Amino acid sequence: MVVARTRENLQSLLESRETVEGMRCPGCKKEQSRVLRIGISEDPDWPVYFCKHCRLHYIEPYFSDLREYYRSEYRKSHTETVGHAIGSPNAPEQESVETRYEVQHFGSKLSAKSFKELVPAGGSVLEIGCSAGGFLSHIVDDYECYGVEWNPEEAAFVRDVGEVPCEEGEFIDAFPGKKFTAVVARQVFEHVVDPALFLSQIRDRLIGGGWLFMEMPNANSALSAVYGIQPYQRWFYQAPHLTYWEPETLAHILSAHGFEARIEPLQRFGLLQAANWMINGTGVGKLNTSLVNISSPKPVPLQHPLAPALNRIWQRLDTEYRVQMKTLGCNDQQRVLSRRIEI
Repeated sequence: MVVARTRENLQSLLESRETVEGMRCPGCKKEQSRVLRIGISEDPDWPVYFCKHCRLHYIEPYFSDLREYYRSEYRKSHTETVGHAIGSPNAPEQESVETRYEVQHFGSKLSAKSFKELVPAGGSVLEIGCSAGGFLSHIVDDYECYGVEWNPEEAAFVRDVGEVPCEEGEFIDAFPGKKFTAVVARQVFEHVVDPALFLSQIRDRLIGGGWLFMEMPNANSALSAVYGIQPYQRWFYQAPHLTYWEPETLAHILSAHGFEARIEPLQRFGLLQAANWMINGTGVGKLNTSLVNISSPKPVPLQHPLAPALNRIWQRLDTEYRVQMKTLGCNDQQRVLSRRIEI
């Protein structure tokens, strides 16, 4: 239940840093939360809370029926364009499921490589929230693959084009009676209302010693937690993302629900993306996706005689920036490599 509060009361709670009565953390279930900030992308008055016990950042669900929201509304305002929603500068007016698949296929290549290094070939894999199937396309030849996706257009694309069985209901009910060698949930965990229940249900769908592979944003991202860039924070905290995880908090909840986990730091935003947020208050946009996802930015046109020398400088700076973000623990993404504990 959303606790009704006026902006004035929230502002007072924000400034006092006092515990908010009636707020239960969705992670640890303790009532020790304070107001972290006021405002998310969709609503300048919607509060973000911080659990004093486990350090989870979270918001109350903004949409009354989450399944229906993801079925019919989510893709009207969220595109695969990095850092932008449909209708914002540099974002497309609409995005086809084919385009979505192409972006996901490109963007999940390294994730699939890590997955294959973790999980031996030949097992069965269930991807929760598989979208258009970009990740599954990298592993379908090596594993028996299944998907669950609430968006009917994307689920149909996975079935008809990707030729992977894909259901549109709750993952706990999908493919009844089947246990999986691995479950994949990329950019899904932060959307879940009850993370503890979600992990327990995943555990029930795994074979003994099965793997859980997840990716999600890091609440300690430098653009928010270090630089404190207000436009980035307004973009980072958004209605579909109900929870925001620091690595230690994430490791704790995984351990508490029967998983032995390693949290691997990832850095999606490069130096140019960070600089653009600092200077212009926005991300790079889809036209410069290569500057966001690849640690080899080449801002000087290749035909220019100075391109080799100047692009090497940018590549070196970008690589060092990404390495330092991960070393200092303020990377923007994180990967969970975990296994169901049997003892």
